[in-house]
Amino acid sequence: MIAGQLHMEDYKQIQKIKALADYIHSKGLKFGIYEDFGKKTCAGYIGSEFYLQTDAQTFADWGADLVFFDHCYAAAKDMKYGFPIMEFFLNKTGRPMIFTCPWPMDNRIQHIKPDFPAIRKTCNIWRIYNDIEDSWDSVIGIINFWSKDWYNMSAYHGPGGWNSPDEIVVGNFGLSPDQEKVHFGMWCIFAAPLLLANDFRSINNQSKTLLLNKRLLAINQDPLGIQGKPIQMGDVQVWTKPILPKGSKAVAVVYTVQGGNFIRVKYPLEFYGLDAREYHLTEVFEGHDLGQHNKSSVISFTVKSYWYIYVYS
Repeated sequence: MIAGQLHMEDYKQIQKIKALADYIHSKGLKFGIYEDFGKKTCAGYIGSEFYLQTDAQTFADWGADLVFFDHCYAAAKDMKYGFPIMEFFLNKTGRPMIFTCPWPMDNRIQHIKPDFPAIRKTCNIWRIYNDIEDSWDSVIGIINFWSKDWYNMSAYHGPGGWNSPDEIVVGNFGLSPDQEKVHFGMWCIFAAPLLLANDFRSINNQSKTLLLNKRLLAINQDPLGIQGKPIQMGDVQVWTKPILPKGSKAVAVVYTVQGGNFIRVKYPLEFYGLDAREYHLTEVFEGHDLGQHNKSSVISFTVKSYWYIYVYS
């Protein structure tokens, strides 16, 4: 065996991954792969340290469409070098691959101010907060963190580079139907990358219908790509997101009190920052037409507990 030559068993495993990627592509899906900048991945497998160019080309040869490059077992001081180097080698392959990294997440853990201009220049998607779990507490925690706009992170969010609140857990087992609406609706208000973490084979029809809601997806995919922001926090949260056509907005109202209760909410449109002469309102989840209104119109609706959400555009 010549030094550096692959063992036959290794070669077979590599071919299996290429075959898997081809199968995924045949279903109209994209193939993403996980690796780590450090010596080992977070799960203890071999990392990419000292093999960035080799791994980048391997991912391209396999047909990867997305590379998630983690940060376990790597020195914090090396982040500003390692991620740009990997980006260089990924681009050098000539294959378009989305590069997602937890660079600012590591900065937050290390209490280091993130260099968002450098992060945006290097990565297409960047993780900032904790991993999402299939639980209501996790979803609430992410939404509340996003409300703080950590280091003005929303200013660096938009076409070409995106803050990521992590994946979508709609269709699993930890959230009620109303909680799933809040989760997916708020990720759309965030203009977040929509990466699903569920089993397509067992997802229920209600969750599937939510994920395929064209009105919500239009808000998420709006060409402006603006990250929504809160204008009111507390028991009743109010979030707004500018969308096209110019002057339009998506609005989310979220009631945070749990226990099976509901609240009646009444605000004039100008409270949401809608100050033009006339607006046409649509309730996004069910598609109800709420008609024409002006900025002084007071819109009243019931918001259920468990952070039920209504979005208007």
